[in-house]
Amino acid sequence: MDEDWSNGDFRVGEMFPDPHNRDCRKHQAKNRGRKCGTCMYCKCKATQVCPVCGDRWYMELRKRALRAHCRARGLRTPNGLTKQQLLDRLEVLNGSERPQPASAKTYKTTDEQRSKFQIGLHHDMLKHLRTYDSAGWSTAEELRFQFSVAVTLVHELTHVFWFNATERCWNCFDEDPYWHRNEDNFGEPKEIGNSWEYWAFGSRVPVGVRLTPQGSTETTNNFQRCQWNYIWSTKQVGRSDHPVIDHDFVLPVEYIHSWFREATWQRIATNGREAGRPNYAQAVFLREEPCGVDAKGEYKDYECTLENYNLAQLVAQGGYNHPGAARLAYGTKFDNNTKIKKHKKALIAKRDLCTCAGQP
Repeated sequence: MDEDWSNGDFRVGEMFPDPHNRDCRKHQAKNRGRKCGTCMYCKCKATQVCPVCGDRWYMELRKRALRAHCRARGLRTPNGLTKQQLLDRLEVLNGSERPQPASAKTYKTTDEQRSKFQIGLHHDMLKHLRTYDSAGWSTAEELRFQFSVAVTLVHELTHVFWFNATERCWNCFDEDPYWHRNEDNFGEPKEIGNSWEYWAFGSRVPVGVRLTPQGSTETTNNFQRCQWNYIWSTKQVGRSDHPVIDHDFVLPVEYIHSWFREATWQRIATNGREAGRPNYAQAVFLREEPCGVDAKGEYKDYECTLENYNLAQLVAQGGYNHPGAARLAYGTKFDNNTKIKKHKKALIAKRDLCTCAGQP
């Protein structure tokens, strides 16, 4: 993931099933989400044939839609042709390119297809790995960085593991499972890498990097910003769906350092994987309050403040699922939905006013 790519994509790591997928994802990152239109994944929308397993998606079309598809592919469709005759004509066209599998559900990807899996890392991450320029990096920051590299690689390898274990067509069946069916995933969508992090650490693991010093003129990028982690992604308080303020924390450096010691692995083998996890009651918390919204109504331009956080009281009263959790977590400013809606309405009005005044 080169520098141009990383400037348009906040992710620090990504798994790609093949070069076609990688190049199209790169194009999307550099062109505001627009797909390339030339790779096999983009072309398959026109052919209605899966480029991985060869499944004929057009077989599920109704006759009228199937006739329109045939014409779009340049086939003649005289009146009176049955649906099967239309399908036969398409098969003649497609058969020379890729055989139709018996069933996409039973199709097994080949060793050659699975040998093309790749993992990409953010440009800034790779740059530090390759040059190892530790100027301005403290020992703690370097430990966080090394830990985050390891976690990122294993996170992406879980996707490789899943595709190798199932041998399924990743284009037709791309839904991930949870890493462990009995693990709490806090209502997160199924994403095997994220689920593995919850299973292994009890929370998501933020990217540990050098933070921009206060007063610096250097532009802070997403790679630097990701030191922080959402507090609602821990077992102690459960999941919060509060739509205005986020509370974040930094994993204690002592916990990060413990993963570089053999004694930690021995302790986990003896006492289980939850042994030694940090208690967030002593953690430093960052409150993020949005002070703007974009054209889509999404929050942006967060005002960040370090503050105390009454985690013990929140846990004692049942975590975020407790009716009084909002007041414990956010004080009195946004302790009910009416205040939340009022704040967002004011932000939208502020955006519209700036737009009318010609400001960006």
